[in-house]
Amino acid sequence: MVDFSKQKYLPLLGIEAEITIDRKKGSRQHRSGNSFCMVQYGNMRGFSSDHVYVLSNAEVPDSFSGIVIAVAINRITGKLKLVAAPSDCEFYEPYIANALSFQEKITETDYICLYEKTCGGVIYTLKGKIPYFLLVENADSKHIGFPKGHVELGEMEKQTAVREIFEETALKLFLKQNFRSEYRYTLNGTIKKRCVYFLAEFSENSNPVIQEQEISQYWLVPYNEAIKLLNYPQDRIVLIQAYDRLRKELAIIDEKRACSAGV
Repeated sequence: MVDFSKQKYLPLLGIEAEITIDRKKGSRQHRSGNSFCMVQYGNMRGFSSDHVYVLSNAEVPDSFSGIVIAVAINRITGKLKLVAAPSDCEFYEPYIANALSFQEKITETDYICLYEKTCGGVIYTLKGKIPYFLLVENADSKHIGFPKGHVELGEMEKQTAVREIFEETALKLFLKQNFRSEYRYTLNGTIKKRCVYFLAEFSENSNPVIQEQEISQYWLVPYNEAIKLLNYPQDRIVLIQAYDRLRKELAIIDEKRACSAGV
């Protein structure tokens, strides 16, 4: 087996170069659920490889300016292939691996990808009228934030969020409507991460059971404590947005109860 180190391949991601499509090798249309992409072969100026894979949402010109969105490495042989795309296309690992599975066996290939997408939730339970928020500490990074995880093939955002939260906490949730918060950031100066969060409630009678391989500890705390525990400013903004939404919702509920009581 080949020694596989993610760090040494990162400089290849995001490289911009002129790509020439090799029409003789043909093309392949790939569909998975609601997603569609074209798989073509090309040559990338300045890179001595037999070809690069080119993924796109539609036909591309014979020659175009593209970027490297992934590196495919065969675990057994160590052979490396670049995956490129037009600059306005975002493809994530599950879709890249599935689209190229006719050539690169999923069980033998590792992918280092430029784009990553995770979905999760600001999850809470009510104790009286006070929302208590569940925060988790990642076992590897020690980052304190919300439960979340990577999108899998064919999933919608909410499906990913519910699945990942259940895997990490064993909690069954009620997703709130009309709340979605998203932010982006760059990891290690290269990887472009996209995080999407929903707002969800769980029963006060439910107890989190954490996935110890992923989560080292958790907190169930009111807003004033949660805002201090969060590591990232972007996560604090998401919590502020969620808390503001909850306060308005709880105020409306109180108003309706008062009206029903004839107050």
